[in-house]
Amino acid sequence: TGKLIWTASASGIAGEPETLPKMDTEAGLAVSTVAATADVVCAIFANGNLVCLDHNGVQKWAKNLGVPENVYGYASSLIIHGDILAVQFDSNEKISLMGFDLASGDLRYEVIRRGRAVWSSPVIGNFNGTPQIIINGNPEVTAYDPVNGKELWSVECMSGDVAPSAAVNSRFIYAVTDYAKLVAIKPGNKASIVWEDNMFTPDVPSPVATEKYLFVPTGYGDVACYNAEKGDTAWTHYFTDPFYASPIVADS
Repeated sequence: TGKLIWTASASGIAGEPETLPKMDTEAGLAVSTVAATADVVCAIFANGNLVCLDHNGVQKWAKNLGVPENVYGYASSLIIHGDILAVQFDSNEKISLMGFDLASGDLRYEVIRRGRAVWSSPVIGNFNGTPQIIINGNPEVTAYDPVNGKELWSVECMSGDVAPSAAVNSRFIYAVTDYAKLVAIKPGNKASIVWEDNMFTPDVPSPVATEKYLFVPTGYGDVACYNAEKGDTAWTHYFTDPFYASPIVADS
């Protein structure tokens, strides 16, 4: 029916700043997408507030992580793997990956990442039965164990203001950002770039992959479809208007 069921406050949390951080005019305080399970929904905001609610809107736990100040404002979305809530925290002070106990909110781990702040979001890949949190960073694309935060591999290949998140299928990770390049990475202890291209590179939208195809929206109006294994361009389409939205795949 679309009827509003509940709303919940995400303010008044111990440690939150008295004044709101300055945000880019095209962003806001609630850029990040929530993460949810059958039991809870978690959200993070640009003032550093992190909240976990049940499906009746009742707060299970909440905390302030400190204000993640950077040039555009905080943008990374949350992901959940098992009983871990993963937070990619990028600020001028530090860039890290935090893992919180989903039930209690206790910090399980925090890993300080190399490089500079980015505006991508973490994604989950599963390769040979090994789940991995993958972050499209600057200058490295890096994979971490979602249980303990241990770094599994990294490839130095990105530069600039990285906003697109990585795309994955069962074989490769695809990372891209504007004014840099698009790369297909084979994961593992000797992770390496399988193919690369610099024709279609998005500034904000994220790519999406199936086993056969990789779809890359540039945000400037172009959408390109690549052969996911070899990197050949299958087709391109130009929309007359630019956009920030990322594509999704249905019934693949």
